[in-house]
Formats: sequence, structure tokens, C-alpha cells
Amino acid sequence: MKKSRILIVAYGIWILLAICFLLYLHSMDAERLFILGLIGFLTMIKLLEPFSDEPRFNKLIFGLAYIGILAFGVIFIVRVVNIFLSYGPS
Repeated sequence: MKKSRILIVAYGIWILLAICFLLYLHSMDAERLFILGLIGFLTMIKLLEPFSDEPRFNKLIFGLAYIGILAFGVIFIVRVVNIFLSYGPS
């Protein structure tokens, strides 16, 4: 099997396991699923890349990582603001 097909199958299994885990904990949320999916994707890409040479799509991976970090930051800031607003003056 090609590496791309292995990546697709492995990522599909990872997402299914992440969904089952979140459902088991009764905490299914789009943000958590996004973060778990991003972690799995970046881990699989790093494990499948050759160690001796730099991949051509390295800039794309770093761009995707930066987008994920930015999305995580936005989610974190929104959650913190909601916490502060809920404890505000009545």
C-alpha cells in the first residue's frame, strides 16, 4: 500500500477513536474533536516523512500547524472571556 493510503486509513481510524473517546466521556465538542484531529494528523505526517531529506510539503505542514495553533488560541480566548462574563456583576 502507498503511504498516502496508509495515512488516510490511519487518520480515519484515529478520528473514529477520538469520537468514541469523546462520546465515552460525554464531552463531544467540535473544538475538542478539531484539536484531537489536528494532533493525530500532524503526528502521522511526522512519522511518515523520510528522515534523511526535507519533504516538499513542509511549508504546508507548518502552515497547517500555525492555523491549528491560531484556532486553539481563539477557542481559548473565547472560553476565558465567557468565564469572565459569567462571573461579572449581576
